[in-house]
Amino acid sequence: MANKINFIFTVLFIVVPFVFLISFFFWRLLMNTGGLIVIAADCLPILGIYYFLTSIVFFIMYIKKID
Repeated sequence: MANKINFIFTVLFIVVPFVFLISFFFWRLLMNTGGLIVIAADCLPILGIYYFLTSIVFFIMYIKKID
């Protein structure tokens, strides 16, 4: 069970955001919609919201596990 939770944690907190970041940068650079600073300013708030919501989900999972 611990390996499953560690795997899910790794995928949700490391792999998915990294893939999103790379794909977002490449897509926006291909479309020539701005410089790197503009692209980062568009991408990082989305990742911040994602991390916040994912953290809430993991917090709820662990609270249920403690009870």
